[in-house]
Amino acid sequence: MALSDICSATIHSLANDLVHYSDWGYSPRQVKYVVDAMYSLATLGSQLDTPPDFEHPNAELWIHNIVLGSILETEHESYKELGDAKLKMLADLSAIDVRTADGINAIFKDVTENPESFTWEINPNVLIQINEIRRFQQVKN
Repeated sequence: MALSDICSATIHSLANDLVHYSDWGYSPRQVKYVVDAMYSLATLGSQLDTPPDFEHPNAELWIHNIVLGSILETEHESYKELGDAKLKMLADLSAIDVRTADGINAIFKDVTENPESFTWEINPNVLIQINEIRRFQQVKN
């Protein structure tokens, strides 16, 4: 298994754990440590999968999709009741973490301006989820 595969597997494992424990009362600052690790792994994985002489035109969006997308895609049957907790967790995190807030906005912009985007293809519910996160953000403010 290549190192980039290990990065991807670890990101998805952390995403599953975050969703599973999203209603345990962890603070946004505690969740941020996990999400920061996910961003580091996504950046490394992206670098390892990209040829040295190629500059990915949407590298930042790609990394947001890997990290936030892996959290949004976590929809195991036993997690259905945690859907709102997961989205609220991301809304709370975005209030203290600029990168997460930027990622939510970038994904929102991508799916609204480009409905045939990769983001839309991998998770057709992403716009509903992002709008729900944005609703939680407004309620908090």
